[in-house]
Amino acid sequence: MLSGEHSGEWYLPGGKKFPGQLIINNKKETIILEIFGAEFIEGVTIDPPNTYPHHFHSVILGDNITATLYNCHWLGCSEIGKNLYRITYRIEYVFTGVHFKNPELTVRYGSFIFSHLATWFDGDEFHDKLKGKQGLYINGEHVAQDMLKTDEIKINDELTIYFQDKVRESIDKTDTSYKVLYEKFTHFQYSVDKPFAALLKDAVTFLKLLSFCFGKPMNFFIVYVGADRYMLSSNGNDYLNDKAPVQVHVNNYTLKKGKKIEIHSYHSRHMALSGETCSREEMKQIIINWFANEKFYNIYEYYLDSNNWMQGTKARLSNIMFNNRFLNLIQGLEDYFRENFETALTQADRQEFERKKSNVLKSITDPAVKKWLNNTFKFTGYPTLEEKLTKIVTETSEDLSKLFEGISIDWFAKSATQFRHKLSHGMAKEINLGRELHRDYHTAQVLLGVCILRSLGVAKLKERVAYYSRFEDAANEIYLFQKKP
Repeated sequence: MLSGEHSGEWYLPGGKKFPGQLIINNKKETIILEIFGAEFIEGVTIDPPNTYPHHFHSVILGDNITATLYNCHWLGCSEIGKNLYRITYRIEYVFTGVHFKNPELTVRYGSFIFSHLATWFDGDEFHDKLKGKQGLYINGEHVAQDMLKTDEIKINDELTIYFQDKVRESIDKTDTSYKVLYEKFTHFQYSVDKPFAALLKDAVTFLKLLSFCFGKPMNFFIVYVGADRYMLSSNGNDYLNDKAPVQVHVNNYTLKKGKKIEIHSYHSRHMALSGETCSREEMKQIIINWFANEKFYNIYEYYLDSNNWMQGTKARLSNIMFNNRFLNLIQGLEDYFRENFETALTQADRQEFERKKSNVLKSITDPAVKKWLNNTFKFTGYPTLEEKLTKIVTETSEDLSKLFEGISIDWFAKSATQFRHKLSHGMAKEINLGRELHRDYHTAQVLLGVCILRSLGVAKLKERVAYYSRFEDAANEIYLFQKKP
């Protein structure tokens, strides 16, 4: 739907229709719905302060201007005449030309544009995409090779992701400016119907992989979705009787987070992983592993939150915020230990405990006492935090050997444990815990980042860890601290 004011009738599914206008403002990046009348959209008479509307509706439908509005937040109500009010909603998504039959907005596919996707996935090929072709010599003869591709990545039985190259040519200003724009679209295709919220969740999951690789918060933009026709009301549209899914344009600004979708190139040193340092097949497998690693999602969140918090804003982190970032990293390392090492390291002790407990239970005849003992006595022989961190340092030492050449981090497990206990148990007398905490923060960030790379099955970790500029900067901070008297 184009920017501007769109008049129509607006209503809840099965409810009364109200006149109003949908205001889409590209400059302010806002979508506002204004409806007019003496009743709230729920059909309740407006009688301040005795009656109030619902503050949120998942779906509002529009006629005359056929549309489905999704995630509708009440902003306010103002009197503009006798028994006449303006009720205002902030709208997150506008689906143009259709009415969805259910509030979940069931879809079959969705297409997005992600920041820096081409430079991340295509590597060296990115620079040839704008032309669409590159020069290739075979047996001394010049051959034009098509550089525009569609890459297919089967995530699981239900989801396949396609990266689609497109070049759009247009006259920007009549007779004065000609524009050629290259864009890489990300298409999420499902084999079954999915709620729109599930599509967004998968898109955000992929966004987090990009954010991890670029070391900064990222944004994206939704272009359109596709829905099976039986999931849509015809609303007088004959084309809905056809069998093919309907492609629906979507208006939204919130996914962009108030920023442009950047598409310029990045040097590969500033990305933890990219198509320049990994083969195309490696990149595809990394994406598949990222989606499959649900047991590691908490670990990914800890790393991203500690790294992205307030980044790209003018806000300055307080000491308390920084301390919390450090605690997040330690929590992530603990979770990684639990998922990878804890079961194997405690298995023998656990089996011995269960054997002895079983013998004791057999000797007890009172059912109540037996039940109490069984529920009360649990295995507690778990490693300490310092032992967990020591294990991770040992396991990743080879991966870090090139990055930390000449740097020892044998002190980390003990030091980080002490800081964690001070912060978690209210033992710190000061908020600013000094440069040692910063040293431990940088070390924990690199360790957790390497653990994430290991979880993705990344090969040649020693070289790739040392090549990444963010890890190199962290290693330099640690080196400078150790050298300072």
